[in-house]
This record gives sequence, structure tokens and C-alpha cells, in this order.
Amino acid sequence: MDRAQKKALTDQKIRTAFITLLNEKGFANLNVSDITTTAEISRGTFYLHYLDKYDLLDQIEQEILDGVQTLLQNNLDEVANPQITMPEAHDHLYNLFFKLITYAYQHRPLFISLMRPDVDVTFSDRLYQLVVTIIRGKNIFQTQASYSTEVPKDYAEVIVILGAFNIFKHWLLKENPETPTEVAEIILTSRFLSPYNLIHIN
Repeated sequence: MDRAQKKALTDQKIRTAFITLLNEKGFANLNVSDITTTAEISRGTFYLHYLDKYDLLDQIEQEILDGVQTLLQNNLDEVANPQITMPEAHDHLYNLFFKLITYAYQHRPLFISLMRPDVDVTFSDRLYQLVVTIIRGKNIFQTQASYSTEVPKDYAEVIVILGAFNIFKHWLLKENPETPTEVAEIILTSRFLSPYNLIHIN
């Protein structure tokens, strides 16, 4: 095993231990000694990889955010293309939801750990703001949407994006979540329904 492979293996041991401890103890209650004991490495080895537990958390979060950013930037151009028809836009949007959800499903234990309230309450906010920034930067609403006059545009955008985001979080944290295919369809369908359509109050 060469040096690069050994470094990668040790890094994986650190991250696996860290995620395990996040779920067992919460971020505030764990320390570097807990991580090194669980990973079966020395403190010196840990510090060759990370400055402290905050640096470790930040790097893991950033890698997840970078993965989401790459998926969005690589797939939103098709949705934003003003030349495509509504059925085509619908299909592209479904494919985007499916790819994002599949990515999250593949990293589900990590997503769940990072979204714990006692871990880092800013992660969900950072993820949401990243999604909003990229969608607005691609001018999705300007090219593919018309607005209701009953609600200001900025509120309409928040309702649409935050609603989809909260469905995603709800799905991710379920004990027995639906498949990525099923929840992608749920998210897409929900964007075409009003609360009145979803729940009828007698």
C-alpha cells in the first residue's frame, strides 16, 4: 500500500468514527480523543489530517455541498432552456430531483447526522441557501414560470423551493423512506398542487 492509499484509508477511518460518534453522542459531547479511540489511531495521526473536530465537520459538510452544487449546475441548464416544451421541462425536473435524491440516499447516514439539531444547525440552512442561489442564478423562474398576482414573486419562489426542500428533509429522516424514484415523483407532483388540493379541511 503506497502513502496515498494509506492516507485515504486512515481518513476514511476517521470519518467513519466521527459519523458514528455524531449519532451516539452529538457533536458538542465528542472530542478528538473519542474519534481517535474509535478509529484506532493516534492523536498525532488525526492532526495530520484535520486541525480539530470543527475542521473535520466543516470539510465533510463542504464536500456534501460541493456534490449538490455539481449536480445542480450540471442539470439545471436543461430545465432553464426557454426553447423546451413544458412536458420536456417536467421530465428534466424529475430527472434532476431523482439525481439529487439518489445522491442523498447514497450518503443518507451522513446527511442524517449533519441534519441533527445538536450537530450543526447551519448545515440545513447552508444547503437550502445553496439550492436557492443556484436556481436563481440559472433564472429558472424567469424562463419557465409565470407568477400568480395574488402572492408577491419572492414569496412564491420561497413557497415552491422551501416546500420541496422540506419534503426532501422529511423523506430523508424517515425510518423507512420511500425509494428515490417514489419521492422524486412526490416532490414533483406536490409542486403542481396547492395546500387545498393536498388537504381538504371540512
